[in-house]
Amino acid sequence: MLARVFGGRHEFRVPYIAEKYLAEARSARRSPFSSMASRIAIVLDLHQGVDPPTLIDASNLYLYLIDALWAVYSEVRFILGVRNVRDFARSAMARGWHQRRPEELMIFPGDPGYDAWKTLSPAERMAQLWIHRNGLALRALTRLPAECWTIVRIEELDASELGRLSEFAGVTPGDAGAIQRRVNEGPNLAVTGSHLLAPEDERTLRRTADPLMNQLGYTCKEVRQGSASRGMRGSFP
Repeated sequence: MLARVFGGRHEFRVPYIAEKYLAEARSARRSPFSSMASRIAIVLDLHQGVDPPTLIDASNLYLYLIDALWAVYSEVRFILGVRNVRDFARSAMARGWHQRRPEELMIFPGDPGYDAWKTLSPAERMAQLWIHRNGLALRALTRLPAECWTIVRIEELDASELGRLSEFAGVTPGDAGAIQRRVNEGPNLAVTGSHLLAPEDERTLRRTADPLMNQLGYTCKEVRQGSASRGMRGSFP
């Protein structure tokens, strides 16, 4: 959605990176992002032949490359889009992510939840994935200057928030109407609707993810209702 709004790309060259770096790493059960040198090498490879100031890309791959991107391109600007854990889990489970091996979701030995993955319920797996991704991003972003990153909660992405993001990134929206459409909607959500998560799953998500949910500005009530408060920019200690 953000790629469409700002006239950018979605997962630029990710298949190339996946084939070159991720397939072997998953087989060997080791992270290809374990050192700064390896992360910088991936960034340079990913962006070969690209004019950095003109590239707009929306991709989960960047969660693992934030510090390397900053080291290579100090003018980079990051927008972290987050969803409340309930909506994330519902969408991810509709896509069958809970049935994947942890390495397929970029969770490797040493990451929270990896050792216990086989014993976790589907909801617990998706809560661990949500915590892993958002926690990874926050730890990296909070080490950078506050003016180069911001967070938007997708539930509240309206015209006002879009204006804020546009000013932050210095990019005029090309398709502002995309925020009103269901871009990248899960294939099974029309069938399963809001009843995909059982009550015990809801309780599991709140119990597991509440600390980080609170840090991102969500409340227990908002987890249940799928709403959120206003976005944040470089505001974490």
